Amino acid sequence: MAIQSNEVHQLGVAKLAEDFASVFGMGEWGRIMGLLHDKGKEQKEWQKYIKGITGLNKEYSHIRSGPSHAYVGALIAQKLYTIHIAPLIAQPIAGHHRGLYDFLDYVKETKREIPFDVTIDKAVLPQTPTLPNLARKDLHHLVRMLFSCLVDADSLDTESFITPKLYRLRGIHKSMNELLVMMEKHIQELNSKSPETEVNRIRNYVQKQCVKQSHGQVGFYSLTVPTGGGKTFASVLWALHHAIKNGLQRIIIAIPYTSIIVQTAAKLKNIFGEEGGLKASNSSST
Repeated sequence: MAIQSNEVHQLGVAKLAEDFASVFGMGEWGRIMGLLHDKGKEQKEWQKYIKGITGLNKEYSHIRSGPSHAYVGALIAQKLYTIHIAPLIAQPIAGHHRGLYDFLDYVKETKREIPFDVTIDKAVLPQTPTLPNLARKDLHHLVRMLFSCLVDADSLDTESFITPKLYRLRGIHKSMNELLVMMEKHIQELNSKSPETEVNRIRNYVQKQCVKQSHGQVGFYSLTVPTGGGKTFASVLWALHHAIKNGLQRIIIAIPYTSIIVQTAAKLKNIFGEEGGLKASNSSST
């Protein structure tokens, strides 16, 4: 049986979270979260639990649950970092298995004590990171960004250990430039087969305007086109050009209805294929 130690897992998560958070200039924050997120698993009772359910030690096979562990890394963050820094690190750690806490619940959760059998090694942790210059209203979004970096890193490092073949497939994807070539080729093929009608002339005009406007700075843009005007392809064409011009790495398409999501996903999958990174998803909340 292959075994991944808690230390190796935390180092792996730290590397991934650092990479993710580096995209918005907070790599050190991601590394700190990764190094602390599972410190609570050092508890002797938790070690008994994991050894029991995995069959490493049958003496503990009767233990069906381990002690809570996510709050421990949050407590360590509060202990080691300043009052202005700690909550932004600690909240994602505390909620990395169950979702972010409401603030009052988070305060209650972190009024515990650090377990005696958990070590705190300051030497392996980065120094106090620099707090970005943000307005107070932006902090809640920042916490969610950091939370996303940690949760993704945690899941991906686990996947790389348990199912390495599946994990390696995630690294196979086309660049924005390659996707743009595929998109433009598809549009050219459509235009070559389409009759010279007023609707098609309007569609071509919309596409050209989208390409023209794509070279602007990152910000909010609006495209208003009647039904049948080719919004889907025109907007993706704009997004690809805009992403390449501004060095952006992803295009996220948000659509309100499941039926339209499925239709759009089918159209784009036909152009980019499975390896294009397209993923149709439906979520709802109350």
